[in-house]
Amino acid sequence: MGIQGESVVNELIVYHGLIIPSVVIPFTALLAALSALATFIAGLFGLQLKAEGPKKLLEVLLKPRVLIVAFLTNLIFIGAIWGYRYWINYPSLEWTVVRKQNNLAKISDRAYTNTSLKKTEYPTTKTGKIEQIWEKSIDSGSFRGVTISGDSLFIGNDAGYVVELDKHSGEKLRSFYVGTSVSPAPIIFNNYLYAGEGTHDTHHARLYKFNLATGKYEGSYQTKGHIEGGLVAATLNNENTIYVVSGSDGLHAIEPETLKEKWKANDGHVDSAVFVVGDRVFSGTGMEKEKASGNRMFAVSYDFLSGQKIWKKEIPASSWMQSIGVEDKICFVLGEVYFASDLGGVYCFLQKDGVPSISYNNDAPIASLPIQVEQDLVVSDLKGKICRVSLTNGLPKWCTETKKSEFAFSNPVLDARNGVLVYASESDGVYILDPKTGKVIEKWKPTNWVATYASAAVEEGSWYTVDMKGMVRKLHWTNQN
Repeated sequence: MGIQGESVVNELIVYHGLIIPSVVIPFTALLAALSALATFIAGLFGLQLKAEGPKKLLEVLLKPRVLIVAFLTNLIFIGAIWGYRYWINYPSLEWTVVRKQNNLAKISDRAYTNTSLKKTEYPTTKTGKIEQIWEKSIDSGSFRGVTISGDSLFIGNDAGYVVELDKHSGEKLRSFYVGTSVSPAPIIFNNYLYAGEGTHDTHHARLYKFNLATGKYEGSYQTKGHIEGGLVAATLNNENTIYVVSGSDGLHAIEPETLKEKWKANDGHVDSAVFVVGDRVFSGTGMEKEKASGNRMFAVSYDFLSGQKIWKKEIPASSWMQSIGVEDKICFVLGEVYFASDLGGVYCFLQKDGVPSISYNNDAPIASLPIQVEQDLVVSDLKGKICRVSLTNGLPKWCTETKKSEFAFSNPVLDARNGVLVYASESDGVYILDPKTGKVIEKWKPTNWVATYASAAVEEGSWYTVDMKGMVRKLHWTNQN
């Protein structure tokens, strides 16, 4: 028993020998830090502390009055930082927009056409060569690209302007002041220009309305979020609506004439433009940057006029770009932008009731607009791979790799006149592909090509590109048949 008791005593001695230093070390470190702090503060005033200096300093610091003052000081400091961040991410004051636009306003007698999604024919691919017609700078980069209306091009830039250029010459005609980065492409509807604003950190962003005949500002509609996603104007039963997506503040249906809210829905963070088919409005949601977990993403169908939810289905990843309707299906592209992920693809539902239809899985996120080619979809992912996917079985008919990218947000565009796909790549110029085979027919890259995230705008065989430094180019495909 004596040997057994001795063993227990020895174990206790060893046990306490390990614990005591681990408790003492933090206090020793704290005292050393206080001593250094006290010495530093005293040194600022040319004083020398005695040995008990740190102890007296600690006694002073722990007095209730000092603690309260320290708490209030920290509160003020944190509040100042929060206030500064709130202010720099707030849009320009509306009176500033009015004042600046009054100085910029110019009358125009041009005829403007409404911008909308158009279905195109599918001719035989022609051979040809790319030539540049003109090149102009709008001084600041553009993320979402060119809007074509009549003989004009409208381009929103990071400096907070929408710039109007003549599409034939590239001559700058007018500017419209917003004040905050114009991320979504502007739209033209019934001779008015509508532009959203903001990036992810912007809050209380507005939809702005400008009269294209006078060039004057005619009002705004304010959200509580940011307007990064595209604007969509549509008409049903002679009732016009503009759909605005505003991040965590959801989807807004706005009357374009008065800029009054018709209805609002919030089923998650929405930065993707809606897709309108008949009396249905389709929207996808995504995972917010600040919330890496606990998010659920959805595909949603709403009634055009009332905003009543018709169906809501969960999707496995964020949908950051506009969906597309093909026959009786509505298809959403999927992929994360704010979080590292190898997941991407296309999920299709039946428009009527949301029953899952066809899906396609991709090995990289898709954050670009899907386009229809015959009864298939052509999609491109963040790494620059382009695929034509069958909507019969969800299998790719072909995939073509372009130069590997990190953030390839643009999508191929079908030039129906020439029967080719036009792809403005992030860093490797413009690719021309055969829609049937995916073969690269031609590639064009000038020496001053820089980061390009906007898709090409195509009209009558001419293509318009814009990069993140604000260089706008008009290209033309010269047939060689």
